Amino acid sequence: MLGFQELACDILPVGNEARTFLLEAMRTGNRTHDIIRQVLLLNRVKPSTRIGLRPHLILEEVCDRLRGMMPDTIQVEQKLNRHCPPVAGDAAQLQQAFHHIINQAANALFGKGGTLSVQMDTTPVSMDDAARLGLALAGDFMCLKIFASSPNLSEEDWLRFFTHPSRDPGMQLTSSRKIIAEHQGALHLSHDAGKGGQCELWLPLSRTLQHHPPSAAPVPAGSGETVWIVDDERFIARLAKLSLERNGYTVRLFRTPQEFLAALKADPAACQVALLGNVLVGGSLSEVLALAREVKPGLPAVSLLGQASMAGKESCVPLVEPFTATDLARAIHDALHPVPKTMNILGKG
Repeated sequence: MLGFQELACDILPVGNEARTFLLEAMRTGNRTHDIIRQVLLLNRVKPSTRIGLRPHLILEEVCDRLRGMMPDTIQVEQKLNRHCPPVAGDAAQLQQAFHHIINQAANALFGKGGTLSVQMDTTPVSMDDAARLGLALAGDFMCLKIFASSPNLSEEDWLRFFTHPSRDPGMQLTSSRKIIAEHQGALHLSHDAGKGGQCELWLPLSRTLQHHPPSAAPVPAGSGETVWIVDDERFIARLAKLSLERNGYTVRLFRTPQEFLAALKADPAACQVALLGNVLVGGSLSEVLALAREVKPGLPAVSLLGQASMAGKESCVPLVEPFTATDLARAIHDALHPVPKTMNILGKG
């Protein structure tokens, strides 16, 4: 659903009334998407993996996605220090926390208009500052400041979007605070009458960690690579095809694993990456992928069911529904251009 809405918004011109309705539907859908991701993150058993993350890459993607959903009455500005050293963190958790906090700040401006400003820079924190901010340690920190500037935004309305269940479904601010605290950071809300609300997020820098490009890095467009999609859900397959073709890929659709495997045996070189969705007939995803890799060893693959490992030692890039066009493009790119695994410096992941 989110993917079709995103494609429709790209086609409709700015100012079109239908586009305004679609933007509102996307905003609601993304809030539901956030809740699903948050539940999955907070209930997973496997410990998180801490690596060196460039925060500006995550924040740029969050701002770009948000900018596409904002009405004309709300301007989104960003000023990010692209030379900020990495922070030690779990990419999925921090992306979730950043997205929720920035999204809630934007939601507070709906119906009021104004400017959403996202600023990130480095700053030293003394022992006195650490005590004042509720930080467990002093040193060099990343400071993310989010300003929701509008003379019509009262303190009550500002705080309500972060604390009231009807405005913050799932009480995600509590979850975001937990994530930030687990990363030895802090989160603070404030309001300036007549100007608007402000949120400050602090995270310690980790200059000694090896940099690892996070999933939020900009996604390069395809250059004609062939993607074969196997999915018996017609609308999902159509969405993926339209989205990938707009992003520079060549796409072929298959309704059954048998059709896919027969075509692969006939011409293994024609398929450069397989996108495996819901297959009700013809075996499980792991069985289908194992058979495909008997024909073409090492065939890159993406799983729409989010299964990261499906065929013995061979990996499969997971893509959890609901997904956006950007999520899909990133998954295909990651499958075609896998990043070599690096050592987890902060402990077992």
